[in-house]
Parts: sequence; C-alpha cells; structure tokens
Amino acid sequence: MKDKLHEKLIAMGDLEGKRFEDFTAACGEPKEVRDFTFSDIGPGRRATWSDGLFTVTMNFSADGEFHGVDKATHKGPWITIIAVTVIIIAAIFIGSAFLRAHNASEPSASAIGWAESAGALYDI
Repeated sequence: MKDKLHEKLIAMGDLEGKRFEDFTAACGEPKEVRDFTFSDIGPGRRATWSDGLFTVTMNFSADGEFHGVDKATHKGPWITIIAVTVIIIAAIFIGSAFLRAHNASEPSASAIGWAESAGALYDI
C-alpha cells in the first residue's frame, strides 16, 4: 500500500529551505506543473501533488526554491459528511413510513375521544 501524501510531507520535516527536487524525491512526480509569475518573487512555477484524497499545490521560484503552499485540500471529511447525511435522511424516510403505517392501522383513543366531544358540541 502506498504511503499517503500528507504523511510523506510530514516525514520531510521543516519545509523551509527545501527545493523542488526534494519534494519530487519524497512525493514522486507532481500531477501538474505550471509556470507562474508571483507578485513577490517574480517568475517561478506552481506544482500540484495528489494521492486522490489529499491535494497540495506549492509555489517554487525559478531556481526551484520552495516559497510556500498555495492551497491544500482533503476530501476525506466531505465523504464522511455526505455518507452520514444520506444515512440520516434514509432513517427519517424509513421511520416516517413506519409511523404512518402504524398510525393507519390503529386509531388512537384520544383521537376517538376528541371526535366524540366535538360531535357533542356541534350536534353532529
């Protein structure tokens, strides 16, 4: 089983002073590399690594020096939230169908009593 991308980055330790080649050696070839012009460091490149769940995009100067993380996303929590939401909605539908079936088979005594008292009020 291959290691997770974020575990590889943690194993690298402090990212300050690392170079593009260090990240490539630790994490493999990036999924995407684009030339980019940064407002603070000038020309450089932006590289994206992904393992399917975790995606990180990092900025590098033209000579390969690391200059920060542009963005990092993790899909794991969203998958869990969606699964829990689907389970809750399914439980609500099943529960409401069960309650409707149960209430349709036996009228409650309070409903019968209310109807009788309402009938007495209006001479029904």
